[in-house]
Amino acid sequence: MINLDHVPAEGQRVTSSTRVEVRIFDGSTDKGRIQTNIKVALGLVNAAARGVQPPAAPEPAGTHRTGSATTTSGRPRRLTGDAWEQDTKSFREFADAIFTREEDKKQLVGVFASSRWQAR
Repeated sequence: MINLDHVPAEGQRVTSSTRVEVRIFDGSTDKGRIQTNIKVALGLVNAAARGVQPPAAPEPAGTHRTGSATTTSGRPRRLTGDAWEQDTKSFREFADAIFTREEDKKQLVGVFASSRWQAR
């Protein structure tokens, strides 16, 4: 997700080619989605700089909300209570790891809820 190959080692000079590459976003023309993508990129870099460890084991794209979280037709079912708590745990931990401001977390939730991050 983050390529640091173009960041100089400690004590070396920063040059015009020094950069951090974030390679996780799809293309979008929606201003809110672009803004959130930028905030996520900055949040990931800031979390790495703070030494934050990933909060959970990685989940391959498209595998979230499988099994008991789907209906017999394979569509996501509405979750409540403990099922919601467990199903959203990794996403909430991710948001807490990269953001400290509630408004940033809410914006991320809006993009997540309106996107096609899940397998069909």
